[in-house]
Amino acid sequence: MIQILIHPIHQDSENNTILMLLSDLKPSSSTSPYQSRPPDVDIVGAALRMSKLYYDRYTWILDWSNVHGKTALHVSALKGNEELVRVGKMAILSFERKLTF
Repeated sequence: MIQILIHPIHQDSENNTILMLLSDLKPSSSTSPYQSRPPDVDIVGAALRMSKLYYDRYTWILDWSNVHGKTALHVSALKGNEELVRVGKMAILSFERKLTF
């Protein structure tokens, strides 16, 4: 059996980190009767929980930008993910406090 391990701070071909990809997630707003399964309403909640874990462990990657010059906080704000923006801001403040003491 072959296992592929991806380091959590690797970036994809556009230099997006896992935080950027999580920030880009939005639940499907489609209520089409032809949709094969109901929309996953907790996808943003799962992304939020995962983001908190990454923010706590890899705070230094918050200011990494992708090829478009956007950070995870930019992506969150542009997508309207207010909770992810709040979590990111709190992580930055926490990281800055650690640096000053």
